[in-house]
Amino acid sequence: MQPALDAGTLERESRVPPVVDPSRVAEDVPITELDQATRHHGGAVAVRALAIDDDLGIDVGDPPAGAIVDPAGRQVDRAGQVCRSEGHRRERVHECEVVAALDLLPQTLTADLREHGHSVSLQAAPRPFTLDPVTHRPVALATTVVGSYPQPEWLIDRERLADRLPPRVRARELWRIPEPFLEEAQDDATRLAVQDMERAGVDVITDGEMRRESYSNRFATALDGVDLDDPGVALDRTGHANRVPRVVGPINRTRPVEVRDVEFLRSITDRRIKITVPGPFTMTQQAQNDHYADDRSLALAYAEAVNDELRDLKAAGADVVQIDEPYLQARPEPAREYAIEAINRALDGIEGETVLHTCFGYAHIVKDRLGGYPFLRELADCDAKQISLEAAQPRLDPEVLRDLPAKTIVLGVLDLGSDEVETPEVVAGRIRKALEVVEPERLVVAPDCGMKYLSRKLAFRKLEAMVAGARMAYAG
Repeated sequence: MQPALDAGTLERESRVPPVVDPSRVAEDVPITELDQATRHHGGAVAVRALAIDDDLGIDVGDPPAGAIVDPAGRQVDRAGQVCRSEGHRRERVHECEVVAALDLLPQTLTADLREHGHSVSLQAAPRPFTLDPVTHRPVALATTVVGSYPQPEWLIDRERLADRLPPRVRARELWRIPEPFLEEAQDDATRLAVQDMERAGVDVITDGEMRRESYSNRFATALDGVDLDDPGVALDRTGHANRVPRVVGPINRTRPVEVRDVEFLRSITDRRIKITVPGPFTMTQQAQNDHYADDRSLALAYAEAVNDELRDLKAAGADVVQIDEPYLQARPEPAREYAIEAINRALDGIEGETVLHTCFGYAHIVKDRLGGYPFLRELADCDAKQISLEAAQPRLDPEVLRDLPAKTIVLGVLDLGSDEVETPEVVAGRIRKALEVVEPERLVVAPDCGMKYLSRKLAFRKLEAMVAGARMAYAG
């Protein structure tokens, strides 16, 4: 059996929800299901042996090299319970957790456990890196996209899209396809986006937001309590007036908005999938509040709607859910008053991988970038497990990442304000600087946000460079 991981890694992995139901015993989980569940995020399976009768012992052989052992040389779990015995001596098993490569699944261990009255459950444990099949050590960091990908010209009028501020109310005039055929066309565009991400080698993919006019307006305009026929006006982060939803009654989500998006995405790929939803603070800043007593109350109402949506998205098959909160940086003062409260309400009870994305706005729209994040340290108190940051275009100093010691960092390493395709060496250099302050287990590689404004050819080539650079950076 391969070397077990150290206690710290096991502790981190224990927080990752299983892909395979942990209540199912090993003999009930087909190998093909385990393969499908694990091959795209490291090919590793966490094996947890739970004793039914603590008085029974089990013979599972010598401790493997690198295992966690007690002073007597016996392998133990994180709680210090013996889970292996040297010299084939029988020891009491309380709980044993090891990590095995897919081709080294411990069938013998499973059989021994059953023989001695124990149950075994297998959990697919996603990792932010890929394991070498021989050495079983990390060889590459995981890669993802923030959300969007270029929509085809035949689907949407890209020139009109680029010439205006991102829409906050519906902008149906942008679509080239008549309404009766639009969903089918969006499905086809989604297939193209997924194929590009898969060909580029991206590990965690999205639907490219092919069905959206902007990242936020599809969800924000689907809620009850807003008047879209007589919209309001709010200043965009560029300082320009933009039409926005006018809140005239209680915010209420009466139906799922993006569930079909997840179901369709899940049906066309076996990679891990992510879906994004606008965050409650940002939606509050992108609305005219004519109903609630204050913006905090509006943000908390939006948070309830987001929470309901995230629960349905997870149930529909999303591996990762992300809330987009770019306005945390545009409006840091009101953010300090109530943003974390609203964000945590939106994420309340959402299990598994959760991401909060924040940025300085689309590179295509916002040309002047801040050199640092005015609202970053505060995100240590939010309930998102991962924080997604654009870092390439603003030339972010990686030292600021020390402010988030308990978060996984989704780091933007592609400058989307430039039409130049980064070389893998450039990408690897950006990643290595981050690795000086962030452990590889806490780093995921991504572009900066706003790929929808690039040409499809440019976006694909940048993703290829990103994946190659991620592999190069961790390979040494």
